[in-house]
Amino acid sequence: MEMVRDNSRKSIIVFTVLAVACAIIKPKYGYDFNETRSTIGLPQLPEGWELNKVTHESTEWINPTRSNSSAFYRMKTVVYNNDTILWESNAFKSPGYYTTLDGQFRDELLITYQFTSEDREQLGCEFTLNTSETIQDGINLRISQHEADSVLKSWSIVY
Repeated sequence: MEMVRDNSRKSIIVFTVLAVACAIIKPKYGYDFNETRSTIGLPQLPEGWELNKVTHESTEWINPTRSNSSAFYRMKTVVYNNDTILWESNAFKSPGYYTTLDGQFRDELLITYQFTSEDREQLGCEFTLNTSETIQDGINLRISQHEADSVLKSWSIVY
């Protein structure tokens, strides 16, 4: 009788350990995807970045080194459906702050690459500049790649 109880306890422990192990969500499209990023012209995921959030649909990395006085590459978000990458977004922050009633903020440049789409015209890169003016007006300012490169250069960011 004692042996049956011990085996039952062991079975419960093994089942619990397996259930917990299967529930762990692993990040996708990380460092192993950097070669593809280079081919496309996207910023690579830098070494030493920290996982901020991992779900079944997305992974988010953040730069652990935040600068209060200079521009920097802040975050990379990758969204996927099972094993198919849908899009990736890269956020860059400006060197200067602006103040609103809600606090202090920085201008932000987003480089988003759409890997898959129902509408073939939506594939590829999109560049969005969020400034105090665009945020106040409630719009996302779409800019060209040339304009985005100029913004990054003026912020002294090279990727």
